[in-house]
Amino acid sequence: MDAHGTKFVVTIIDLSADGFRLRTRERLDAGEQVSLHSGKGEGQPARIMWVRDGEAGGMFLQTPELPR
Repeated sequence: MDAHGTKFVVTIIDLSADGFRLRTRERLDAGEQVSLHSGKGEGQPARIMWVRDGEAGGMFLQTPELPR
């Protein structure tokens, strides 16, 4: 979900405890705050750090809880 509350599907290309790289056809802007949802549970707040050629990289604003 982007800063305007718009929901859309993205493909996560790379994921770590600190951040992610994704692919999307939707417009994202560097500096934009978003919320990533995996399909279950609440979204994870994040900030888009860069955007290039249909891909974007971001960092989580809180450390995500990882499944054990």
